[in-house]
Amino acid sequence: MPTYALSRAAGEAALAKLTAARGTAVIGLLSVPSIWARTVGEAPESLFDGCQNIRIGSAQLAHFAKACGDESPGSSPESLRSCIADLYGQAIGVPELSDAVATSIRYWKSAKVAGHAKSTSTAADPDEAASDFFLELSDVTAGE
Repeated sequence: MPTYALSRAAGEAALAKLTAARGTAVIGLLSVPSIWARTVGEAPESLFDGCQNIRIGSAQLAHFAKACGDESPGSSPESLRSCIADLYGQAIGVPELSDAVATSIRYWKSAKVAGHAKSTSTAADPDEAASDFFLELSDVTAGE
């Protein structure tokens, strides 16, 4: 069962307990696995700092994006998103994450987001308007 800490001190205590039991915690804004901090020479406790958490998490996600792009050059943004979600899901022990992300995107791209986007976007096509709402992976250059 997950442990949710309501303070940094409680988070650090939970991290120490998990580490002693040879477990891995996911920490902070991006739910970064504690092991990722060690791969860049940082202590896992550094992930409690929001800037460090985003820096380390974003770097690893960019690595995943590059790996997925190298594996399948010319892939669609949806394929890359699925690949990245698969790798991240494996890293945090949630192998079904990619399916959950895809389901969530389909849901939001359906009536709710398309209806909202239509009223706030100049795009004539609801699918085009809905896609404006999402950051597509093709808009991001991996590894920079």
